[in-house]
Amino acid sequence: MKKIFLSIMLFSIVGTMLAQNGIDALRYSQQYYSGTARFAATGSSFGALGGDLSTLSTNPAGIAIYRRGEIAMSPSMLENNTDATFSGNTVSNNKKYGFNLGNIGGVMAFVDDDIDGWKGFSMGATYNRLNNYTNYTQIEGTNDKGSMLNDFMFSADGKTVDELDSYVAFPAYDTYLIDIADTVTYLYTNPLFWNLPEGESDPQYGQTQRKIIDKKGGSGEYAFSVGANYSDFLYIGATMGIQSFFYEEKSNYTEFGFKDSCNLDNFTYSENLRVNGSGVNLKLGIILRPLDFIRIGGAIHTPTAFTVSEQYSTSLSSYWNAPMSEDDNAYDQPDALSAQTTSEAYRGIYKITTPLRLIADAGFVVGKFALLSAEYEYIDYSSMRMSSQFYNYFDENEDIREQFVATHNFRGGAEFRLGQVSLRGGYALYGNPYNLDVLDRTDATRTQISGGIGIVTGNVYLDFAYIHSTQNDSYFLYNGYIDEPKPELAYTTGQGMVTVGVKF
Repeated sequence: MKKIFLSIMLFSIVGTMLAQNGIDALRYSQQYYSGTARFAATGSSFGALGGDLSTLSTNPAGIAIYRRGEIAMSPSMLENNTDATFSGNTVSNNKKYGFNLGNIGGVMAFVDDDIDGWKGFSMGATYNRLNNYTNYTQIEGTNDKGSMLNDFMFSADGKTVDELDSYVAFPAYDTYLIDIADTVTYLYTNPLFWNLPEGESDPQYGQTQRKIIDKKGGSGEYAFSVGANYSDFLYIGATMGIQSFFYEEKSNYTEFGFKDSCNLDNFTYSENLRVNGSGVNLKLGIILRPLDFIRIGGAIHTPTAFTVSEQYSTSLSSYWNAPMSEDDNAYDQPDALSAQTTSEAYRGIYKITTPLRLIADAGFVVGKFALLSAEYEYIDYSSMRMSSQFYNYFDENEDIREQFVATHNFRGGAEFRLGQVSLRGGYALYGNPYNLDVLDRTDATRTQISGGIGIVTGNVYLDFAYIHSTQNDSYFLYNGYIDEPKPELAYTTGQGMVTVGVKF
């Protein structure tokens, strides 16, 4: 007897990559400013103090603090580790290493201390790293409440074979993982229902689920800035930012260890995603110096309108035990003990508009001995938007409004000078972007602790920094049932940086 399994499904933010959604918009909207080693060591909070190439991407008025020219370069090495806990099982030490350029650029300053009023003008160009996507994750555990086979089945329900999508439902049909149960309503079934013991109506779960996710890429900004100094009291600046990103994700999802009645040994669903994007924004900044030792500033960043190009493909393979006779099973199975299929590559172009950013910062200069800095950043991730001339993204944008919230980010740091040597430390807190009132997922607040040392010899300086970041997050293997277990991920990142610079 053909049995149809119905359940309430949780259509939320999931791990599969078929359709663009809020997770994509969030990935390309989040920024964890890197820049120079000095900037990173002090919590990326130098907005009001200025005089650092990194501030061209945070508070562009910082360029007006310069009193002479500077060029610098900041290579960086990072180690990402992910601990994944799923259904009581933890897979630890998923490490991946990456190398990137945190910053490279230069500034020219023209200052005349003998005049009052507008006494200084600065201009500069720099590249600053904004985010790193490098990561490797392996998830594994036993699920006694569901299977991706059901996701294949529900994605096909109500559609003829010719109407099945090319990336999920049709590959499942082509590899015998789903079959038509009712040719009138076009409801589908899968091997979990094909040979249940007599008297049983629900599938026998308990198979092992494993997913391996390999990511690489990052985002950065080419910042072109100008600034002016009015009587060493008012500093203003503007930056035209050209941002770009590259993201690649390859994943393999496998289920194995099915009950004998299923006759399916295992299947593997693979996804390949490659994304490039670029966009332009404008930043305006101001710094006031009411007293010699106090600086107060603020900046506004317009949204960045990214044009995104994407390439996506999937493949699916199934492996079977000895075929059952027609008396045991009325549904199709492959003549051989395996079946494979690969989709054509989807190529598409769409747009993502990131949120507006507002920054307020303060700095304190304690003679020639110390600097203290603090910064607040406001970002409303519910204002992210997706668009395309071929698709309206109405549902996706409604989900973004509901599933994301405004965040309040805090950064702070200090620098202590001991002659030619400077000691630095910092802390940053990046707020959780998800609306936990409507989403069943972990608080994804990110914290960063940093430290470093700087050495100055004449016009040449050498800075070192180390940044330790931690963050927890939830992951969804597929559109599963409400009570299915979901993986919980713990990210730890260590990043080492060095900056070599010359002032002239």
